[in-house]
Amino acid sequence: MSLRSLVLLALILALTPPVLAQPTPVFSVGAESDARLSNRLSERALLKNFILSFQQKPERKERLVGAVTLAITQQQRLGLISQFVRQGFLRMAGLEPDVDRYLSFLQKNNPDVDFKDPQVLQMVRTSSESLGRTMGGLLLEPSSIALFALIEPELAARGRLIALQMQLERRGSWDPAGNLRLEEQIAALKQVLADETTLNTPGSATPTPPEANGLAPTQSKERLLAMQQLLKDQGVPVPTSAEGGRILVDQLFQRVGDISEGKNLPVPIDLVRVDPSGLLGRAFSSLDARIAQLEDAQTSGK
Repeated sequence: MSLRSLVLLALILALTPPVLAQPTPVFSVGAESDARLSNRLSERALLKNFILSFQQKPERKERLVGAVTLAITQQQRLGLISQFVRQGFLRMAGLEPDVDRYLSFLQKNNPDVDFKDPQVLQMVRTSSESLGRTMGGLLLEPSSIALFALIEPELAARGRLIALQMQLERRGSWDPAGNLRLEEQIAALKQVLADETTLNTPGSATPTPPEANGLAPTQSKERLLAMQQLLKDQGVPVPTSAEGGRILVDQLFQRVGDISEGKNLPVPIDLVRVDPSGLLGRAFSSLDARIAQLEDAQTSGK
């Protein structure tokens, strides 16, 4: 439950409270109001809305701390934990995004805005995509990867690989020694992700063919532990105690709060590229379809 809360916070879709009765929207997009409305529906405003929604139920954070603590104390069952996580992502891969739920959440926080106006939805689309890139960068920072390494080391390793590859692309050639270290780390991650020798060891799980999104429902515990150990060797702060898990969760929540204030923003990374379920990509496609439908209706009505 708390894992889905963390992931779906990044996917922008799950932390919505129950939809309340809504007054009739009166705000319209025009030359004078466009800039003000853009600020109200900006990336930072959306993130603050999600944070406020989350803070209304502080027990959610404690549930996450509890889940992290449980994962730390049950690492001998990592294969089973990973299997549950993979099954969750595979179920998400079969879901259709609930765009209406997302828009209802935005309507609750902006009761005077007409979310049936295609111009308004285009602002939402732009801000949501920007927020997705910001949250993608957050999820690929070492502290976030450390949390994922406790429950699904392969996803953590794949995320780490993407982050290091993008870091190498940005560095240029001014520091050959630093680039070489990054190249070595990238090569090691590629090797451990491609290495299936551990799957043939006695008693290890039989690998299952991957689904359409590239995730197999199960992986061997030995392979997962090898990925987790490599992440530790590369400096990812994977916690080994309950206190360490709580500190890591606190740091993550503090980081999200800083980002909502525009402080030390992460390097943007396309979250669609990171999401193994494909749900976010389908959500943007659904929103695009909704915008096109409203634009056609608006044109036909003229």
